[in-house]
Amino acid sequence: TASSSNPTVSTFIPTGNRSLSVTVLQGDAMSPTISGDMTFQLFEGRAPRAAQRIIDLAEADFYNGSIFHRVIDDFVVQGGDPNGVPPGTGGSTLGNFDDQFHPDLQHNTIGMLSMAKTFDDTNDSQFFITEFTAGDSGSIQSLRGLDSQHTVFGFQTTGEVTRAAISEVATDVNSRPTNDVVLTDVSIFVDNENGV
Repeated sequence: TASSSNPTVSTFIPTGNRSLSVTVLQGDAMSPTISGDMTFQLFEGRAPRAAQRIIDLAEADFYNGSIFHRVIDDFVVQGGDPNGVPPGTGGSTLGNFDDQFHPDLQHNTIGMLSMAKTFDDTNDSQFFITEFTAGDSGSIQSLRGLDSQHTVFGFQTTGEVTRAAISEVATDVNSRPTNDVVLTDVSIFVDNENGV
């Protein structure tokens, strides 16, 4: 259940949303630098176009073997470009789709899953995860600049240690990790244990 002591705030628990599982690896499988899983609840009822695109691509194994090609500590971890080249110009064969914003979904915390794009309505396969140090007002202000610019479609439910480790990797001048952080398995499932 969810409740609020403030009579002007209504609460609800989203149901029926599927989740995204992302397994990552940096380094050798026998002695990895980073190895772990992250899960994200998808907001299918709030951002159906973006959620469905990610579901379709994940179920087609599109992301498996790709990398996080752009990592900016205290800002975003970005992936979904099959070319793996910053700032990220690659995409899927499915083409672009329009932005879709919902007032309940904002870039106001760590672990928001959002679409990356170049211009308005050029969403395709790329996504990012918000990242910042708790208490850093400059980082959160930078993230809030993404509101109504990028479609939020999910929220991280597990794997914060993995996300935090990725955000700390060494990067080159283009914000690409100097050692690839590989998405070894990306899949869709119904999470009966964790939710938002």
